Amino acid sequence: MKEIDKWLVIIASLIATSLSANNQLVNLALDLEQAKSLKVPIMLVFVDDDCEDCEKINEEIIKPMKISGDYNDKVIIRIINIDEDKIIDFDGVVSEVENIANRYNLELTPTVSFVDDSARKISPSISGMSNLDYYGSLLDESINNALKKMRIRGQEK
Repeated sequence: MKEIDKWLVIIASLIATSLSANNQLVNLALDLEQAKSLKVPIMLVFVDDDCEDCEKINEEIIKPMKISGDYNDKVIIRIINIDEDKIIDFDGVVSEVENIANRYNLELTPTVSFVDDSARKISPSISGMSNLDYYGSLLDESINNALKKMRIRGQEK
């Protein structure tokens, strides 16, 4: 991405964020820039307000992952609540959350999708949760596979 394009994304993101009143919008454009800088995938965790499994996963797995710092050099973790109306899309433009969910073929929550530093899906999504004990291992394996794909693509360029 050209330097001017980066600044346009940042400016559009700042404007969109300031327009969001008291609610700060999820900003996928900034996540994308961070993923490009760190050369790591983005883990999109789709949740909704009425999903008990979503809350369990967030409390038992996602929050501890973020707090530990062990994943900072492996993946950008972004929670997307599908009950929200707006989001700043990867291109820096305010969009409907539904558009993002449709783009990654969301059918149920929780769903975890992995995208590369161009916002392309790079591995199969993890939909639903059958066993919380197993879920953490499944996420670790998926993160490692997504990171490996990112590194292979990086070598090919």
